Amino acid sequence: MDNFMSKLSQRINAQDTIKANLMADAAEKEQLKKQLAEYDSIMQSVRNLYLKQEENSEVFKELLAKLDAKTATEDKQPQLLAEMKEYISKSDEFTHKECVKVYRNVQALLDEQNKKLDADVAALKEQVESCKAPDLSEELAQLKRMEAKHNRTNKWLLWLAVLMSAANIAVVLCIYFGILPF
Repeated sequence: MDNFMSKLSQRINAQDTIKANLMADAAEKEQLKKQLAEYDSIMQSVRNLYLKQEENSEVFKELLAKLDAKTATEDKQPQLLAEMKEYISKSDEFTHKECVKVYRNVQALLDEQNKKLDADVAALKEQVESCKAPDLSEELAQLKRMEAKHNRTNKWLLWLAVLMSAANIAVVLCIYFGILPF
């Protein structure tokens, strides 16, 4: 019986520990969700910056085309026009490269966070499975065997008590009727 009680208390303590771990994991999961939302907002701002850069690039190209048309008719400052074209081209290339780098870095972070969240969810599922009611069928069977043994012992003791009572009554009657001298 003591063995059963110690097993039961160990399982209850383990369940409390598991519940505390689940709560800590849930808090960490919430923090990771917030961080993931923050990364998504950063990613959106990078996209907006890229779109804004594309708009500016188009405006520069239009201005360059106007300037090109104007200088073609006037044939003034061809070197300045070539430098502006080169500058805009370099600017477009640099901006594109930087946006791609930022996008890839943020994407890698998001992938890493998703993997971490998947691992956390798997761990939480395992812990939830371990929190299910323990299988006490063996202990219950042992208790039933002990109860049956106890009942058999009680029956024998009851019969023994009845026989002893009958023997006492028989002795008292023998003494009363004078069969046994006292």
